[in-house]
Formats: sequence, C-alpha cells, structure tokens
Amino acid sequence: MIEAMRWTAANYTGANALPYGALGMASGAAPAAGGLLQQAGRLAASVFEALPAVLPVAALAGWAWRLGKRREAAETRSIAPLLAITLALVLSAWPRWSSIQLLFVAAVPFTLCGILLHRSMDARRRPGLYAAFLLLAAISGFQKTAAAFDYSGFSTRAGFLRGTSEDVEFLEPLERRIQPGDSLFVFPYLPALYPLLDAHNPTRYLYLQPGMMTAEDEREAVAEVEAGRPRWVVLAEISREGVLAAWPRSDPSRIPMESMHIYLRTHYREVEQVNGKWGGLEILERQ
Repeated sequence: MIEAMRWTAANYTGANALPYGALGMASGAAPAAGGLLQQAGRLAASVFEALPAVLPVAALAGWAWRLGKRREAAETRSIAPLLAITLALVLSAWPRWSSIQLLFVAAVPFTLCGILLHRSMDARRRPGLYAAFLLLAAISGFQKTAAAFDYSGFSTRAGFLRGTSEDVEFLEPLERRIQPGDSLFVFPYLPALYPLLDAHNPTRYLYLQPGMMTAEDEREAVAEVEAGRPRWVVLAEISREGVLAAWPRSDPSRIPMESMHIYLRTHYREVEQVNGKWGGLEILERQ
C-alpha cells in the first residue's frame, strides 16, 4: 500500500493534473450559432466538478474568519472539531486530490459551508437563495433520473447490466471470442473487460496509461505478459495526440509504449476488430 501511494505521488499527479473544473470546459468547443446554452451547461458542470475541492477550503477559511471575529466559545466548541475532521478527511485523500476523490470526503465541509452561509446571511435574503439552490438541485436530479431511461437491460457474464445498444454490440464479439476463464491482457485501457468477460489477467496491471507509467512499469508488464502468455489481447491504438488531448501534462517520451507494442505485434495476430463508442479495438490471439 505504501509503495502504491509513493508511486501515485511520483507519477499520477504529473500526468493527470489539470485546474479544478477544467475537464468540463474542455469537453469540446461550442458551435458558433446556438452554442450559448452549451457553454452555460459546460460552465455549470465545471463549477460542480470544482466544488469538492472548493468546499474544504471555503469551510476552513470561512469558519476561521468567523470564529476569530466573533470569539463565541460555544460556537467554537461545536465547530472546531468538525474543522479538524474536515482537514483530516482531505489529508486522507492524498496523493490523489482530484475532484472525484475529494467528493468522497465532501459531506462534512459541505455541511459546514451550509451552516456558515445560513448564520452569516441576512434572514430576509435566505428564502430567495435557498429557493435557487433547491431549483438547481431539482434540475440536477431530474437530469440524472432522466438519463436512466436512455439505458436498457441486458445480460452479461458479470450479471444483468444496463446500457445502450452500442454496449451490447461492443461486448458481443468479445464474448464470442474470449471464453470464461481464458487468459487475457487488455492494453492500454478498459480494465472492466476482465470481470465482464470473466477472464484472467496474468499481470499485476489493470491498465497501462501511456505518458504516466514509467519505463520500469513497461518492462515489468512486458516481462509478465511474456511469462503469463495470455491467449488473448485486446489492443487499442491510441495516438500521441489523443493521449495528450486527454492528459496534456503526460510525458511525450513515454507515448506510445513502444516495447509493449513491439512484443504484442510480434507474438500475437489480429483475429477481429471491434468498434464502439470508446473507439476501435483489436482482438489479438497468441501465435
């Protein structure tokens, strides 16, 4: 566990770091005509994505200012332990202080910010602001509820899932080729295929992100693939431009993982191509 934390601190942040909320704004340019609503939607999404990182800072700074200014002993005794818990929760998310990770520790700072806002605001302004918050929450809840109706149920080896018709078409050739219990190596992404296909991964790596994994990781992965000799490989060719578009701070010298590509192309042959919403994949079989 300690080694995994050390590796993450040394490699994950460098390749994956972006300003909080930037991912939502980077999801494509809005069209020139009729793009204002799309831009507004992206801006709102970016704000929501940034909230888990903003809330702890706002709670700690806001309450420090309020407690220092008012100096009420009763309020300090009730709030100070919650501020300590907030700080401890944020520290527990190290070294991945991403919005997604911080979301899991956002409950306490979210509550503290709500209490601070309530106590600091004039009573006459509260109803209007709370109504706006409730409206935003209702819109968000409606969007998430409505999205579920876009999915239909289908059976897989992993059980009954919900998804789109594209998901069904995507899994069909993979389930047809790769039988339960077969050895499989997925490169570089889509680790969910291991449980979905009930396949055995002979390596320690669920995925290998080009530009983030080190040269040592690649050497170990190649050695483990060579030793494990998986029957199947699911390969996605992701260009350097594609990797840098998603992870702009990746190390370009580590894209692509040339040694792994050479090994797979030398020892495996393509038997089928699969196209889906995640792009094109190749099913390779060991020669």
